[in-house]
Amino acid sequence: MLRFCLSSIFVQIIILNSYSQISNLGRFEVNVNKGCVPLFIEVINENVDTSATVIQYDFNYEPNNPIFNPSSNSKNIYSNSGKYIIAQAINVDNIEKIDFIEIEVFESKVIDFEINNCRYNQLEINIIDDYYEGYNLYINDSLVESLNSGINNLDYDRFLNSENKFDGLIKGKFSDSDESCYEVTFSISSIESNSQKLIDSVIVSDDRSIYSLFYRPEKSTNYSLKIDGKADSIFLTNSTIDLNDHKIYLKRKTYSDKHLSIEKKYKCQNEIIEDKIFLLYLNSYEVNNGIKIDLSYEDEAEFDSVHVMKDDKLIFESKKSIIDKYNLIKGKEYCYRVFGYKDGKKSISNQNCLVTNRSYNPIPVPNAFSPNADGINDVFKPFEIKVSNYSLEIYDKNGINVFKSNDIKIGWDGFYNGKVNQGSYIYIIKCEMDDKNVNQKGKFLLLN
Repeated sequence: MLRFCLSSIFVQIIILNSYSQISNLGRFEVNVNKGCVPLFIEVINENVDTSATVIQYDFNYEPNNPIFNPSSNSKNIYSNSGKYIIAQAINVDNIEKIDFIEIEVFESKVIDFEINNCRYNQLEINIIDDYYEGYNLYINDSLVESLNSGINNLDYDRFLNSENKFDGLIKGKFSDSDESCYEVTFSISSIESNSQKLIDSVIVSDDRSIYSLFYRPEKSTNYSLKIDGKADSIFLTNSTIDLNDHKIYLKRKTYSDKHLSIEKKYKCQNEIIEDKIFLLYLNSYEVNNGIKIDLSYEDEAEFDSVHVMKDDKLIFESKKSIIDKYNLIKGKEYCYRVFGYKDGKKSISNQNCLVTNRSYNPIPVPNAFSPNADGINDVFKPFEIKVSNYSLEIYDKNGINVFKSNDIKIGWDGFYNGKVNQGSYIYIIKCEMDDKNVNQKGKFLLLN
């Protein structure tokens, strides 16, 4: 083994190296002099006098401790970032000669960049990152061109396959080497649609903290999502679209956001298409005559229609707060939700459930009837629903019981003592419904 102690004159030669892949004195050449961890270095060429009896390399030479520690071969892998010196030692005519080259090894770091896909098969690659000395663009596994920090434009029409898409890869590089450096893949489809309607619906979660936004994504299209006009996120859709891509979850903590909007951007053409949907909230609580349902939404929403649902059944069409005072049984849970419709979009509120402390007209009963034999509303009786242990009693204004029935299908024809007397009457219904005891009392008119 050859071991040299190098004088300071040789150490000073090191600083003359300018990151060429050829050594200071030109006696050897390596494959790369810069690159990412792990960096493979190999001596690929030697220009040494044929009389040299010894050629050896130290891949971790330290100028401050100039002891030559020869390697067993002409290859090395650097596993840590930093600057290294490769020293070559030869013996010619029994004279020690040293040559150097400096190697710099970098960590492989994530590339900060964005892709803007545009119509007419134009692509803008904006590399925000400046960590690497350059960036290589590969398309369909072939090196296409070198990119720089900043905006790079590409016409990708010639790269499209039979499915009208292509696969790309960007790698950071130092000098001309991108081996082991960070790489990111992407897939782009040609833009085939230019729809102006982007949003389908939005659903507010029961605790009002999450919005589920359903929209109509297009392949490889840039979108910007905003909440109350403020940017929330920017994203590029996949080159293939499936049902899972049609839904966006947004988790909020304000519980009072008013509207969401999606912008579709074609940055190359400086074109933006925007669609907006309004959020709808409800709060339900018991009052002295039923369940109060408060609606909350921005005035600008101006919904075409608003449907109030109870247990998934429509009970009102109203754009204002309402009171539900029918078909409510004490001790039973009821769940309310509101649907707002505007411009073909649907806003769905949070669901609010509560258990009533009282019964509010649980059995549907008409407020008037006319026993005039015209075949329309001639008999007073509840609408037929499933009940058990049913009884109906009807009293006139003097408290006289004029009718009784134990069958919900049998009602009063208006006659008492052979006469029909127009006026106001009181009914009392007792039964069991959904395993709950029901006691319902109300008034109705007999019209003759």
